Amino acid sequence: MKRVFDLLLALAAAVVLAVPVLLVAVLVRLTSPGPALYWSDRVGRHNAIFKIPKFRSMRVGTPAVARESAAPSEGVPPGVVWRNGLPTRLLAPVQF
Repeated sequence: MKRVFDLLLALAAAVVLAVPVLLVAVLVRLTSPGPALYWSDRVGRHNAIFKIPKFRSMRVGTPAVARESAAPSEGVPPGVVWRNGLPTRLLAPVQF
């Protein structure tokens, strides 16, 4: 009886969530070029790698663009990071 209840509940949830999922997929597809979903590699039980579909939240090819536009790290003293194109000094970490 519990198995039947679980299956019916899962089916009802899938039907209810299908509309918002399709709406998000259509909006992503209409607002930017490229696919709405992409397949991400994940590591599961016993280090088995499997793929899971995810909504695309960045432009296609963004990691390559980010590497090209990264702030230069040569000649930057330790404790300084780049934010908004300007060097910013970080506070020293708290030591206990």
